[in-house]
Amino acid sequence: MHRQFLLRIRFLLCAVLLAGLAGCATPNDAQSPVGITYSKGSLIAVEEVGFRPAWRACLAALNHSGVTVLDQSTTPTGGYMDGLTNDLKTVKVRLRRLGTGKTEIRIRVSSIGDSELSRLIYDDIKTALDPAN
Repeated sequence: MHRQFLLRIRFLLCAVLLAGLAGCATPNDAQSPVGITYSKGSLIAVEEVGFRPAWRACLAALNHSGVTVLDQSTTPTGGYMDGLTNDLKTVKVRLRRLGTGKTEIRIRVSSIGDSELSRLIYDDIKTALDPAN
């Protein structure tokens, strides 16, 4: 009986430790605030703009940043763009519809992430979304 108790305690401690390491990030939804974060190698932005304008802005930003788009596709819930930089870094952009007039954009450069290039691409997206342009 004592051994079973110790096994249960060990199991609970491991579960708590794993939950802490995994983080408690909640997925974005229509009520998510507009803004950006950089987490685990990906830049994640929530923009108050519809999917189509966000899609066009992402394509323009990748083109402006010198990224060659190799594959792209849209779905009812979002879409993706995969490309390569001139120095052969992979770039993955994922868009997700969060509701009418709100879109989540995820940018990941290479498998481990590149915050500087992700930020430059995001800045180009913001420029493309600016109505003055």
